[in-house]
Amino acid sequence: MGVEQSDFCDVLVDDSGDGVPDARTIVERLVTAIRSELCFDLLDFPDVRPGSVLAQVRDAWGSGALEIPHELCLFFPGVLMEQHVGAIETAKTRQRLRKSMRELGTAGVEVRLVTPAEAEEAMVRFLELHRRQWAGRPVNSEHLTERFRGHLTTVLQGSIEAGESCGFQALLAEFSLKNEETLETEHVASDLLIVGRSMVGRYLYGYLPSIRRRMDVFLAITRAAMALTTERGLPELSLLRGAEPHKKRLHPNQAQSVRIVLADGPWGAVGLWAIRSRWFTANAVKSLLRRYIATPPTQTAASCRSPMSRWRAGRSRRNRTR
Repeated sequence: MGVEQSDFCDVLVDDSGDGVPDARTIVERLVTAIRSELCFDLLDFPDVRPGSVLAQVRDAWGSGALEIPHELCLFFPGVLMEQHVGAIETAKTRQRLRKSMRELGTAGVEVRLVTPAEAEEAMVRFLELHRRQWAGRPVNSEHLTERFRGHLTTVLQGSIEAGESCGFQALLAEFSLKNEETLETEHVASDLLIVGRSMVGRYLYGYLPSIRRRMDVFLAITRAAMALTTERGLPELSLLRGAEPHKKRLHPNQAQSVRIVLADGPWGAVGLWAIRSRWFTANAVKSLLRRYIATPPTQTAASCRSPMSRWRAGRSRRNRTR
């Protein structure tokens, strides 16, 4: 599950305990099945989440497994935003975020969850906001297709109707503000959330670009998502893949996803060695480039001075010595 489009890559197992083995036995059987039933040299899994089933498969694989750091994922603990801000060490950051939250209260932001009957129209509104948010910038072309809209609408309707008992829900939160000119309530943002048994995931959002002058949009939708996470009693609100600067402003925690490669046979060992060598070489080159760019040689800078500049600098040093 999760190839290409998903933020996490993993396999699904039934761990309900209803006539099925425990998790450790399931992983052992999965490893045995992969080795005996698949014909491969390398199996490559990107974006594997710490503690996932594939991470346990890697631990049970033995020799012939490689783990490489991959995408960084940011997350918040399952507490209210006010509590999270209070735990931030930097006083200046706490003051800035508290001021932004007071401004949200002054602006009168209203939040509501979409019902199953509203799902189709709400999804059209949501994706239109998403399109306007990304106007003039590169955007995932899949997000603008009818197929994507139909898929999200089906998932949203079905999961809301099923309720919390199914262990998975997609929820769409809509944010409204009063229009400054007409004084009518205006739909200004939408946030699509994925709710599981162990976390809430912030999947996709869209907003009216003009409201950024009235409120901190990302803070508003994150604050509402943290309130939902707390209400459901879940330990984590995940911002999923990516560590963009606008996410880091709120001081989230970090989790490192990894790329896992499993090898089998002699050609698999050769491929594993090639991947490991390429990764180490690329990191060494990046490290050298960062070091060179951050601290350019002082001799190079000095040699760029004109003879007159060097004479004046020497004369100034001699005068200070006297």
